[in-house]
Amino acid sequence: MLRCAMKCLDCDCCHCCCRRNVSDIVDVHDAFAEEVIARVPAGPANKKTPQASAPEFPVREVRDTVLLSGRFTQADKVAYMRDVEKELQKCGIRTFMVKAGAGQDFGVLTAMGLQRARAMVAFCTSTYGERTRAGYETYQELKYVHENGEDGAKIALLPIKLAKVYPPCPPDEVGRSLCTLAFPRSLVYVDGLAGTSYKQAEDVAKLIVESLRHMNLLHEVTAS
Repeated sequence: MLRCAMKCLDCDCCHCCCRRNVSDIVDVHDAFAEEVIARVPAGPANKKTPQASAPEFPVREVRDTVLLSGRFTQADKVAYMRDVEKELQKCGIRTFMVKAGAGQDFGVLTAMGLQRARAMVAFCTSTYGERTRAGYETYQELKYVHENGEDGAKIALLPIKLAKVYPPCPPDEVGRSLCTLAFPRSLVYVDGLAGTSYKQAEDVAKLIVESLRHMNLLHEVTAS
């Protein structure tokens, strides 16, 4: 090629040679390119790999249950609340009361009850609303309902008076303060006392149903 380049100064013969050599190289390159391109599968230009769209889960909050809230410190009081629940269910009321069994989480069940509740019936014994720091308790339930009342999560509060002292007067200051706020004098309660004992569960259930009717909530918590 050096000899060819030197001769190109004197004559035109080597131009043909150079052009021929360059032409041969271009032909080889083009043939190689065509072969490589032929191996690539044909497809639409700028084809994008389809992206899997995230599944959409409809969120629908339904509050159609009456949550029964009370302290589980004494077996006879727990049994009384369960009797009231049975009577409410006989009247067609959807109810929720925590019944944690072996292996179940009391806190999770309470959270579920609050999430479903349209109204909460508070069995107001003297220590209702006490802050014991034991996790989910009547203090937490009352606090949630008070902070998410008619202007928030729309949970109505219906107290059942089961002690001479009302509002409840738990031993701790935090619990007493909450009860003062959550149970104002303007809030109508159901009197569950009959002298020194409780009224019959059937009678209290009927009073609760009547209160729900006056609150215009009965149709929302009654099973169809």
